Amino acid sequence: MKRVGSLFHITCLVNNCYHKEIPMSTTTATLNPLEFSWSQAISRTLRRVLATDADATGLILRLALGVMIFPHGAQKLLGWFGGYGFTGTMAFFTENMGIPAVFA
Repeated sequence: MKRVGSLFHITCLVNNCYHKEIPMSTTTATLNPLEFSWSQAISRTLRRVLATDADATGLILRLALGVMIFPHGAQKLLGWFGGYGFTGTMAFFTENMGIPAVFA
């Protein structure tokens, strides 16, 4: 928030959606709900965070990560690539490591 005279200049952090000057004594609880909506602000923030560019770099990075993570998951769940499968992995987590089955 920037100080502007005796008012605070409140800026929506997501895409600079609006600027609103509010007296110092006013709190967000007394704002008109039609002017500000937490659900809309959260929705805009999520869209901004999860947005992707139409760029090949992101695709290449995601594919590389998937190629690296898939064999690990296949070992743990399916028993492929020399893994113990779901029952062996769960037994190791619960018996040897003492992790409850709900969290393992």
